[in-house]
Amino acid sequence: VGVIGNEAPRALPPSRSLSSGAILSVEEKFLPGAGENQTPAPLEPEAFALVQKTIESVYKMIGCAGYSRTDCFFQTAAQSPTKKERVVILEINTLPALTPATCLFHQAAEIDIKPADFLELIIQLGLEKHAPHKTLEKEKQNSNADKENNLSLDKQTTLADIL
Repeated sequence: VGVIGNEAPRALPPSRSLSSGAILSVEEKFLPGAGENQTPAPLEPEAFALVQKTIESVYKMIGCAGYSRTDCFFQTAAQSPTKKERVVILEINTLPALTPATCLFHQAAEIDIKPADFLELIIQLGLEKHAPHKTLEKEKQNSNADKENNLSLDKQTTLADIL
C-alpha cells in the first residue's frame, strides 16, 4: 500500500499481488510482466478502510515523509489468530522503486494522479519537508562563517598590535 504526504499522509488504494504459486517469487515481484497486481484490492469497504487507516497510522508512527510503500497482509476474522480482522505489516519501504510497473503508479492512478504528477508531488513534498532544515542549516553556516571572520579579524588585529 502506497502512502503519500508529510504531516497529513494519505494511503493510496491497496493492491493485491497475485502469485502463480503459494509464495510470490522474486521474478513476479521485480521483473516487468512476470507478476500481476490487482488495484484496487478486492476488499469490502470496511476492510479497505481498515487497511488504509492502519497503513497511515504506521507511516506517522515511524515518522515517514514524502512517500512510502508498506507491504502487508489483510486477514479476515476467520484467518486471524485474534479472530478479528487485522492488517499484518511485513515491511515499510521508505524509498520504494518507481519503475513503470510499480504498484504505486497504479494505486495513484486509482485516485486520478498521473505518473508525472505523482513524481512532481513527491518532489514537492521533499522540498516542503527539507526546506526548513536547509534554511536553519544555512543560517548556522552563516553564523559559523561570521564567527570565523571575527576570529580572523581578532587575529589580524592582534598581529597588527604585535608588529
